[in-house]
Amino acid sequence: MKVAYLFFKIDESKQKGRTFGEKLDEAISGCFEEGYSNLIVIGNDCPDLTVEDIHFTAEQLLNGKTILGPDERGGLYLIGINKSNYHLLDFQSLPWCTRNLMSAFEEKLNSLSLLAVNLEYKLDVNEKNDFKKIRNKGFLSFLKTILFKVFHFLNCVFAKIQKIFSAQNKSIFQFRGPPVTAIS
Repeated sequence: MKVAYLFFKIDESKQKGRTFGEKLDEAISGCFEEGYSNLIVIGNDCPDLTVEDIHFTAEQLLNGKTILGPDERGGLYLIGINKSNYHLLDFQSLPWCTRNLMSAFEEKLNSLSLLAVNLEYKLDVNEKNDFKKIRNKGFLSFLKTILFKVFHFLNCVFAKIQKIFSAQNKSIFQFRGPPVTAIS
């Protein structure tokens, strides 16, 4: 099934309410009032969030699931929720901006006999030390990119050598394994 995504940016200039919970509740309610039945709510402070996470969340929403993306501190970087479950949850009462959010959210869902699908834990950027973690992760990502390029180059060189030798002796490579594939 093909899924269409619409993107709404609700920043400080458009938010209503005093607390984070009130502001989030108003933003989500407003989207549901516009006629949408499923929402994926994300913040802007999770650099590890991937397109695959969004697609997976959308698929789970279509199956009636609630999806939680837990961060490493007990908060959430993503919430996938449908309209019928949302109105049962009382978002304003949840302990937003605390280390207890994920567990409180799960307790609330359990009390309503609703199960959540949890994504993998990811880093949410909230403190100065988080930038150091990202920088270190950035090095690993850089290294992975370089290795991918090296493997790709070697694969191309091997293919050219194979072409040259196979023209001279077709049996020389008949027992070789499949080419190396690097995953980015």
